[in-house]
Amino acid sequence: MDVEQMQKINKLARELMQHGIAPDMEEATKQAELMINKGDNSISEVIRPNSTKRPEERQQVQQREERSDNEGAVIMELRKLATQLGEQSRTIKSLKEQLDGVKDEMGKLKAMKTHQPVMIKQPFEEQVHLKKEEVKKDEPHPRVGAYASEDVSIEKFFYSGPPK
Repeated sequence: MDVEQMQKINKLARELMQHGIAPDMEEATKQAELMINKGDNSISEVIRPNSTKRPEERQQVQQREERSDNEGAVIMELRKLATQLGEQSRTIKSLKEQLDGVKDEMGKLKAMKTHQPVMIKQPFEEQVHLKKEEVKKDEPHPRVGAYASEDVSIEKFFYSGPPK
């Protein structure tokens, strides 16, 4: 056998597996070799003899097809769940980073609070009452208002002379 013929057999065996004609790869390869050795290159000739098979074999083929369809749906669902799980893990990771940032900021604020108090409390001291000083009244001060009209002349307040 040459390489081209082996490639044809493999390709035809894969098609037989995809269409559910052969249950496994070994049987698909045997059928493909028979088809190529006879000179049959199409899958339609293999499908026609399939209709002459017993109902039990047809039922088995249908069950295999249903299983493969179900497996395909399950695989698609698993892929969908895997992408959703990946998205959720990225979201959780970003939330953790944000939470760590907030915790760091809170720690810095607590450190600032403990190291730098806003107002220092001083101990309570009682107020000391000061004694009033006694003012000596030896001489009356002119601004206090204890002076008579003789003490100040009117000319000092009102100038009645010629205008300057």
